[in-house]
Amino acid sequence: MTSKLKRIQVTFPNDLFALIEEDSDRECRSLSSQVVWIMDRYYSDRKRQADLFTSPRLRVASKPDQTPVYRMEEEPVVEAQENIRRQLGQEKTR
Repeated sequence: MTSKLKRIQVTFPNDLFALIEEDSDRECRSLSSQVVWIMDRYYSDRKRQADLFTSPRLRVASKPDQTPVYRMEEEPVVEAQENIRRQLGQEKTR
């Protein structure tokens, strides 16, 4: 029975051909079906890897009523630190 699927001719190295032939016998597939199965698995794995490393599409976020403002803590004044050390009875470490 002929099919209307596209056909290609492929040449494999002997060791690879033997491996594909063993796998097709084990899985009860024809050689061509085994090659198609291998190619399908390969490309589906590649697509899954590409999906993992593809960044999601960005969208415009809705703006909240008030935007929080974050500020860095101001550095403590050296005099205040010295006063605390004096009260605790510690010497100046600097």
